[in-house]
Amino acid sequence: MKSLGLIIFLVLLSLSLVLARKNKAAKMDRTAGCRYGRPTKKGECVNGTRSVTLPLKFSKHGAICDPEKSLDIPCRIKNTFKPKKGLCQYRKELPTECDATNKRQIKKILVSGDISCPPELNKEVPCKANIRKEKKQRTNCQYSLTFTECNTTTNTRMLVRKLVSGDDTCEPEILKEKPCKQGVKGCKYHKTFGKCNPDTQKVTVTMTLKKGNQAVCEQTKTVEAKCRNMMNKRVCKYKKVPFETCDRETNTRSRNLFLRKGDPATCNATKLETRPCGKKSRQGKGGCAYRKGPWSACRASTNTVTRTLTLKKGDPEKCNQTITETGRCRTKHLKPQECKYRRTVWGDCDPITNKKSMVMTLKSGDQPYCQTTKTVEKECKRKMQNIGRVCKYQFGEWENCDLATNTRSRTLTLQSGNAAVCPQTKIDTRKCKIACKFREGKWSECNPQTLQMQRVDTIIKGSEAFCEKTRLITKKCRLGKKKKKKCKYDFGTWSDCNALTNKRTRIKHLMSGDPEVCEEEKVESKSCTRPNGKVRCFFGQWGEYEPCMNGVQKKQREVIQGGVDCQKKAVKMKSCAR
Repeated sequence: MKSLGLIIFLVLLSLSLVLARKNKAAKMDRTAGCRYGRPTKKGECVNGTRSVTLPLKFSKHGAICDPEKSLDIPCRIKNTFKPKKGLCQYRKELPTECDATNKRQIKKILVSGDISCPPELNKEVPCKANIRKEKKQRTNCQYSLTFTECNTTTNTRMLVRKLVSGDDTCEPEILKEKPCKQGVKGCKYHKTFGKCNPDTQKVTVTMTLKKGNQAVCEQTKTVEAKCRNMMNKRVCKYKKVPFETCDRETNTRSRNLFLRKGDPATCNATKLETRPCGKKSRQGKGGCAYRKGPWSACRASTNTVTRTLTLKKGDPEKCNQTITETGRCRTKHLKPQECKYRRTVWGDCDPITNKKSMVMTLKSGDQPYCQTTKTVEKECKRKMQNIGRVCKYQFGEWENCDLATNTRSRTLTLQSGNAAVCPQTKIDTRKCKIACKFREGKWSECNPQTLQMQRVDTIIKGSEAFCEKTRLITKKCRLGKKKKKKCKYDFGTWSDCNALTNKRTRIKHLMSGDPEVCEEEKVESKSCTRPNGKVRCFFGQWGEYEPCMNGVQKKQREVIQGGVDCQKKAVKMKSCAR
């Protein structure tokens, strides 16, 4: 019996613990739906924290909420500042009242920081209210301004401010000394310059009174000035001569200047001027100038061209008579036979040949390959075509139609024009206009041997002498379009540009097609340059399209020859679905 009672007690205890946990969880779930507003009651700050009370704002259905909620939050520090050394935070207290000296004290108490921070900071500042009062009082004082005459010895004058309106705090008179503007007003002088002293580089200027009050202004003045700032700055003028030949050792050139204008006592009779050699003065490297010869043909093995430079100007002992210059082949070197000519005026039109000619002279190009002069011909325009060759004829009557040739003719007689150029008579021949109309018949079946079909048409209208009664028309049968035997070749590879022919070649091999119809190999050649002289673009075979990215697919091919313009043609793009 005791064991049974113990078992019942333990079962009831476990059930009560389970129910208590469920109630606690339910209460926590219900309190989760409570929302509180802003704090209404704030306590004092103690040890960096203060207590606040939050009122209930709203609660969800079924939630158990308290009408108020208390929390401890850290204090908010106002008016704090950090000194340069250490992390010290202070709280600013209310300032004291203004004392007799128009100043007040501001006290700051330490809130947080280490031992190095002082516990208190005191600062003395002036009262702002009293400063504003003083400014208001000063603005009530109004003064009149007058200047005294300028003192010539000290070049100063007095500014006198006399009180016009104001109370007893305003000063009755204020004096202030100021410098005169541009000396004594109303005094103008005439300047006379002396000779420039070459040792001191100064000139004496005598100033005589020209206009002004003689009691105030001085009659004469003497002033010293620098020569470069006066009219005598160009005392010595020299005659310039050309520079001598450039010295290779010092890389300088010099010339002697001879006195042209100036005092011989102060100016030197001759003067040597030296300057570094410039590009024009050096006349090439070391003072040697050369005449450039034509470039040779491009050598395909070394891809170089050469030309000979002949001495044109310079010392034969220091300069070489000839120099051979070597450079890389370019487009102009690949075509040594390319000749450019200078155009002239077109000649008069020849009335017999109806052409005009122009003689062109050689502008650029190698003389072994190019002619010195070149004659070009072209036909005259319509306006010039009839100059000296206007022939007018009188038309005769048409003759009867010739049944054998089915033609008719008429004679044209010269009416006006040059007899040496225009023939006296002309014969105009044309076909006879005979209307023969036929009724179309039906097409026969296709002949398998000739692969042709026929149709017989009968006459409806026309003369029996000229028109046949029936006519036979034959045409090929339409057996349907046969498939063309296509020949497909591989792309091949372009060879290097040949320096002699200026061409690239490639060989294409047959991939698919009838060997009896298609060639096994196909040779294709193209010029390395365009007709206008620019480089032609050469490409490799197209690659496959890349995977779709951002709705676009791209494929590329290799650029064998060409620049930026060819790079644009080496890429193809098309839209695709993602």
